Amino acid sequence: MVGIWEMTENGDELIVKEKPGAICCFFVPNCFLKTHHMKKVEDNKWEGTLGCKTVSITIISDTELSHLTTDGYFTLTRRS
Repeated sequence: MVGIWEMTENGDELIVKEKPGAICCFFVPNCFLKTHHMKKVEDNKWEGTLGCKTVSITIISDTELSHLTTDGYFTLTRRS
């Protein structure tokens, strides 16, 4: 799965939006882009729900995040 996500932090809230161009199943464009609303639960970790499923972001390093989506775990890498 390939995607580009935009993140906005506002205090303890983190909003993560999937941007156009996301691909699922290796080649199918994702027509239903997701938005995850999360609250900070501990240092370097935010959690929320989407469709009764847990979503989260955990900071791994300065350039990598672990992102639990409704589709499973993914690693996000900062683009330059």
